[in-house]
Amino acid sequence: MEIITNKDILELFENYILNKNLKRSECQTNYRNCATNKCKDLFSKDFDFFVLENKKYGLCSTYGQEIYVVPKKRLVIKSSNKNKNKRNKTNSNKFNNNNNNNNNNNNKNKNKNKNKNKSSLIKWNEQLIAKLILSRDSRLRMRYPVEVINLDGKSICRSSTLSKTPEVILNRRNRVGEILTDLRMNSLPQKIKNKDQIKNKKKKESVTETKTKTQTKTQTQTNNIILEMNKKRKMLKRKSLKSSYNDGLVPLLRLADISLLKKIWKVKYIVDLMVENKKRIFGFEISGSEKADSYNRYCGFSINSLPYPGVELFEEFAVKNYNAKGIIYNWSDPINTTTLKMDPELQSLIPIRKVCWKNYRSWDIIKLTQNYFKLMLSMVSDPTKNSGLDIHCLSGWDRTPLFISLIRISLWADGLIHKSLSAQEMLYLTISYDWLLFGHKLNERLQKNYQILCFQFYFLKYISFDDYSYNTFRNAWKYKFLKDNTFLFQNNNKNRKKFPNISSTRITKLTQLRKEFKKCYSKKLIKTIIK
Repeated sequence: MEIITNKDILELFENYILNKNLKRSECQTNYRNCATNKCKDLFSKDFDFFVLENKKYGLCSTYGQEIYVVPKKRLVIKSSNKNKNKRNKTNSNKFNNNNNNNNNNNNKNKNKNKNKNKSSLIKWNEQLIAKLILSRDSRLRMRYPVEVINLDGKSICRSSTLSKTPEVILNRRNRVGEILTDLRMNSLPQKIKNKDQIKNKKKKESVTETKTKTQTKTQTQTNNIILEMNKKRKMLKRKSLKSSYNDGLVPLLRLADISLLKKIWKVKYIVDLMVENKKRIFGFEISGSEKADSYNRYCGFSINSLPYPGVELFEEFAVKNYNAKGIIYNWSDPINTTTLKMDPELQSLIPIRKVCWKNYRSWDIIKLTQNYFKLMLSMVSDPTKNSGLDIHCLSGWDRTPLFISLIRISLWADGLIHKSLSAQEMLYLTISYDWLLFGHKLNERLQKNYQILCFQFYFLKYISFDDYSYNTFRNAWKYKFLKDNTFLFQNNNKNRKKFPNISSTRITKLTQLRKEFKKCYSKKLIKTIIK
């Protein structure tokens, strides 16, 4: 049964475009709760997951209320479990008389394993929250790295760039101000008139007791993690990466961020889409990046700087009647301080080897996104262990959702993720979860005519071929390890038949998704809403 129709997608666009005229409390009740519940239902069709309650712990104000994370040991696809249960029932009916004792022993062992899995999952969840509380200030606007896509245990994360000391101080002061306002509001005298208000007060007290219990657990774990970070900081001093090592708050936050990426998300590749090394506003360095870290703390990761233009370029896409051919970014601007740098291991793969990466500044925006998307697919298809991916730009709400949504859609078209979702359901999930619930300001972007969201669905026709499927890059990794890299990727039709035929299903899925987007995201609808 399909959960979502075209009306739901139209309501989602209308509510998010009209959110500027409403209050924050009204917005949360009107569309955020509805969108989160529907996204939860769509995720539950294919995966067993646990909910990271972002709003409850107050981790990040620009992220959604709930973030859905799939633990790596408990990645279960529900369609496969149903077939297993049917087979087990047929086999058990044949051999009931002979194997009653064995079944009792197996049930006991299963219950023990379930209890162990639950306890390990709870511990993992508590460690995650404790590390997020520590490391959230290391990122700009406290947009910490979070898993958004899980492919066979591999986590694909999103975040913002690294923050500097002024940004950290501002975040800390704002947090203290929020705590003081809460204390003032609680200290005000409140007249309780009705019995219903008394009942609500008792319910709130019970909720606060449960919150305090969870907070005490997380506080003990944060203290233990701080001790570990101090030990690591002393070890770094002994190794003396540099003689003048700052002993302040920022290095401790960097170490917490590195431990979150390595230990929990198990990230190997970091993709930086920023055009500059460090962002400056009024002479102050507000943000940095992993590639510009002066102490080389992120040397254990494969850092790939892929400079991609900002949202302002997509105004030209709208002016040219939604045609992106020939749109080239002005790289001569002095803001553009970075150059393209990528992992040399990825350059040896055959789908990427033919690309002349030196000429990236002469490419139009279609070719630039095509080649960057190939690089990201090569990272996603890496078969080695602990090869996760983290994608970020400056703030992480314009350029990062573009590539994360493209990865999600292409894996869905290949039949690897969200197998039971239709085109309408997939469209709702990407727009609501990848874009809007993670802080994309659609109203402001439409008023300035920055059509980055429309460009994503326009761009799908340039990715519908087998050259951009997951299986081609997976086979490229296999033949890289076997050192037989030449005979499969030639242009002959005989060699093309050795790949699995995904092109027909892939093209049909992507065309259906584009048609559904055109129905809902029309020019007339946008003009009427903005007026």
